[in-house]
Amino acid sequence: MLQIPEGFLESEVRSGFYIPAFMKRSWAATLTVLDEISEICARHDLKWWIDWGSLLATVRHGGFIPWDDDLDISMLRDDYMKFNRFAKEELPAGYFANNIYNNPRFDEYHTRVVNNTEIDRSEDFLNRHSGFPYLAGVDVFCIDYVSPDKETDQQICSLIYSIGSIATNLAPELFYNDVPQYRKALSDIEAICGYRFRLDKPLRQQINQLCEGLMQTTEESEAREATCMVDHATREGFRGVFPKEYYREFIYLPYEFIEVPVPLHYDEMLKTIFGNYMNPYRGGGVHEFPYFEQQERVLEENGAGKLREVYSLKIR
Repeated sequence: MLQIPEGFLESEVRSGFYIPAFMKRSWAATLTVLDEISEICARHDLKWWIDWGSLLATVRHGGFIPWDDDLDISMLRDDYMKFNRFAKEELPAGYFANNIYNNPRFDEYHTRVVNNTEIDRSEDFLNRHSGFPYLAGVDVFCIDYVSPDKETDQQICSLIYSIGSIATNLAPELFYNDVPQYRKALSDIEAICGYRFRLDKPLRQQINQLCEGLMQTTEESEAREATCMVDHATREGFRGVFPKEYYREFIYLPYEFIEVPVPLHYDEMLKTIFGNYMNPYRGGGVHEFPYFEQQERVLEENGAGKLREVYSLKIR
């Protein structure tokens, strides 16, 4: 079990930004989830590393960005798929690895490992997760190889974007026969991809799995570059495509009170993505901050107060 250092859960000011004690509890709970992921990877020789905004946080802040609360890691495709299989059996009781393979309602092309499926005020849960009753989690992203042929790469990206766009318009409970308006488009997809949609399985989940299959089209031996293919295919101006060699060597850097693996070429990667990345800038993120406010709203809608305000946290 991850040991939280004395004093870590206390409020503090970093880079002129006040971090309340409850946010520190959130960080500690998130690091506990990361520790469970790391243990599974160590048992099975799976490589993972801190990535994206969390890589920036590691290098610039030595931990969480003071005004952020998420934690992103990445794995190469083979290790990512193995991790998802092992996680089913080896994550602690109550933990869950959400992805498009085991959750038809999950609509992202990464895995999110969470420490529970509901808010938990039990003494055992609070003791294990630093007095943080809300769900905490880590996003696990997948890195795939990019076709060296520009035209082929564009075709793959276009297919991922077009097919994925259909999935975003579908409710998770719909099946093939529930959407006659998409019959022609789905038939075309089957012809182009050599795929057959099943009638007894949620359609959105099948489309998402097909898109992930397309992301794996290029073999390592063919490629010169690697990236998170969903972003490469759908985000205009995405700057996260790097030489595949960047994902072969790693070093360890401090992250809060632990050390985490980062790519040896982290400086080149961060400069490509963020430019002058050592200059702190508090900008908007892709999710609300703090992330647990959505869970608090659910409580308030059901007549309960915010746990960070009304709940007496008892930590051993």
